[in-house]
Amino acid sequence: MGGSFFAPDGGLALARCWQKESNTKEATAIVQDVVRRFPAYKDCAATLLQGWSTKPKNE
Repeated sequence: MGGSFFAPDGGLALARCWQKESNTKEATAIVQDVVRRFPAYKDCAATLLQGWSTKPKNE
């Protein structure tokens, strides 16, 4: 895995793409890289990860 994005929003978008492809491990690694490189995005990244780990309540 390499940091192939220039802005934190790009990294989060890339992570969403990996998640949609069911590659949670790669998506999570990218989110962690975003937080490491851009600490101000910690809350946004946490919200994104939390959304992936929860299922809709009506399932």
